[in-house]
Amino acid sequence: MNTKWVSQLGILIVLLSACSRNIPTPIATATSNLFPTETSVPITPIKLELNACVATEEAIRIRSGPGTDYEAIGALAAGACITILGRSPDSSWVYMATADDFTGWVAAWLLTIDGDLSKVAVRDDFDHNVAATETPPFQSVVQLCTNIANLLGSTVTCKIETAYCVYLPDVDGSPTFCTEKPYPSHLFQFVVFGEDWSEYNGLCMTVTGLLESYFNGQKGLLQIVGHDRSQVSACE
Repeated sequence: MNTKWVSQLGILIVLLSACSRNIPTPIATATSNLFPTETSVPITPIKLELNACVATEEAIRIRSGPGTDYEAIGALAAGACITILGRSPDSSWVYMATADDFTGWVAAWLLTIDGDLSKVAVRDDFDHNVAATETPPFQSVVQLCTNIANLLGSTVTCKIETAYCVYLPDVDGSPTFCTEKPYPSHLFQFVVFGEDWSEYNGLCMTVTGLLESYFNGQKGLLQIVGHDRSQVSACE
């Protein structure tokens, strides 16, 4: 072999080897994301309140929880209007407040509701474990007239510890009103029409009669209408 060609071939191999050592290796670099990624924004539920009115011709009960097993704590007269603040998960009961901020649960099917009840927040802060048994229709101990709303529609005997009685001869029907607190702070009234029974003012009264409800323009209250003196007696 020609020594000249061997020499040139050796030089070429050396040059190629040097070039391969000087070629830089590509380095991966982090690139910034030119397009912003979407982030989820938590949606805050709207706390909707609705107006509603009693749709029945009779008073309905206010209960301590969403169901008939819960204690009756008050009543709403026919036509009384309320504000709905919450609902049960199945929307069958609503948590409401009266104009004087008395709160409790009432059955939704007994109301005319102005709006979509499903958009009201579910309220779940009631006591799930304690459900009160209904008070029997008879009473072994005479209770205060303000504590027997669960007997609405029944004939009851109850007492007013200190009666505030006033006769109003100039008012239509000439009524005598006996209440447990001075008007308009009272929750119960015993009313007699056409007679002056104000001699019971300041006394403890036991009264008997049909427990009804009425709406005084602001809230549902309890009342018994008196017809004769046999419905009233003095108590200790």
